[in-house]
Amino acid sequence: MNFSEFKDIEDRFETAKIKFLGEPIWAYLRIYAFDALNRKTSDNLHKPSISFLKDLFWTLPSLGKKEFIVFSSSDQRKLIDAKWHDRQDLSNQLQNKALFIELPVTGHKPKAMMASKYFYSKLWWYGIELFLSKIQSVRVEHEELLIELLNSLNCRLDYQNLLKRFKAQYLVSRFFFKTYKPKAIFLTTQYTNMPRILAAKELEIKVVEFQHGLISEKHNAYHIGKHKNINFYPDYLLSFGEVEKDILSKNNYLTSDKVLPIGSFYLGYLQSKIGDSKNPIQEMFKGKRLYCFSAQDMAINEVIEALNKLATKKENKVLFLPRKVTIEEYYQRGLSKNIEHLKAFNTYETLLYSNIHLSLFSTCATEAIALGTPTILLNFDGHAEKHFLEIAQSLPYLKIIENIDFFEDAIKEWEKHNPTSVSSTTNHLFKVGYQENLEIAINKVLGETAA
Repeated sequence: MNFSEFKDIEDRFETAKIKFLGEPIWAYLRIYAFDALNRKTSDNLHKPSISFLKDLFWTLPSLGKKEFIVFSSSDQRKLIDAKWHDRQDLSNQLQNKALFIELPVTGHKPKAMMASKYFYSKLWWYGIELFLSKIQSVRVEHEELLIELLNSLNCRLDYQNLLKRFKAQYLVSRFFFKTYKPKAIFLTTQYTNMPRILAAKELEIKVVEFQHGLISEKHNAYHIGKHKNINFYPDYLLSFGEVEKDILSKNNYLTSDKVLPIGSFYLGYLQSKIGDSKNPIQEMFKGKRLYCFSAQDMAINEVIEALNKLATKKENKVLFLPRKVTIEEYYQRGLSKNIEHLKAFNTYETLLYSNIHLSLFSTCATEAIALGTPTILLNFDGHAEKHFLEIAQSLPYLKIIENIDFFEDAIKEWEKHNPTSVSSTTNHLFKVGYQENLEIAINKVLGETAA
């Protein structure tokens, strides 16, 4: 079901009547309903598991008052000057005052190399929440209306289990927030943290969301319409650029004055390397045209066919940037062994040092251009046009093609592109001067100065 069809159906219902814990709960359930209707979970590919005990005992939880709480994940950290930084580490106001509660998406980083001072694994929270969710009861006001809505969507959703988990996350968050007494909490995905936001707002703690990926007019989590519950949404969102102001205010997510553009901390760091004479990946594959593909674990067979076709030419070298599914599992499905994942380089370094970037509809589409590398999007199932058609009209180095047969024609004018010139076309998408912008935004959030 596409976004417009979903909106048309849900808008017919008075969803504000559907309540759980006294809160209009459809704002939470709609995320999972839309996902259930549209997400092809990795085309049945296996997702790699994490080393649970190792990550759990990475460091023990700490109690006591903390000025700020940051909910983040290990994949958000970037290696800068031999330290693993999260975006908040660049703020003088947050440095050494923030406690990071971190999910080990890619495994926790070595403690000795962490730029943050206080941190422990989010697995401790998840373990407590899992236990509590098993003993919760669920009572939904106007449950019959919810069931009618789900039936109209033709959506099978285990909302009872979701609401048990919601209540457990809310109770655990409220307990810890009362213990830590923070001035503000920071997070990177609002739609997976609604119970925590509710707990924070009840305790009058400010909530700040950092943009972590694509925000488009048709991103269901950011297009709320009449189904918003203000207690589930942040007080501020710190965005990559200016375009999110209009999108979020138009979609009833936040008013434009609550969207503060600050840029991207790691892109800002890597942009200083654009145009360097030394390209370590190019040195590995001398004379090759370097293409990289950022995976999204969707349309697996079509992706494999397209990349294999591109890799057949001797002058090409195709690099693969996995998401959650490993390249080994793509090999099992038929991906050419000539296509490699260079583990010595992270995603953004690979984008920086490649000649052309390909994807389906990843945020890497614009991030690559910010790093001086033009982007081609493969429009499988129409996702690229859905999320990037309007953006592509303002970006000369972003093109959408229907299949790989159109690839060579699309890149002809980019043969001798200047990376610095390419990067400058994204200044409206990624505000420059991250660290200064961050300090100004934090000042406004905390009410210390006017931005």
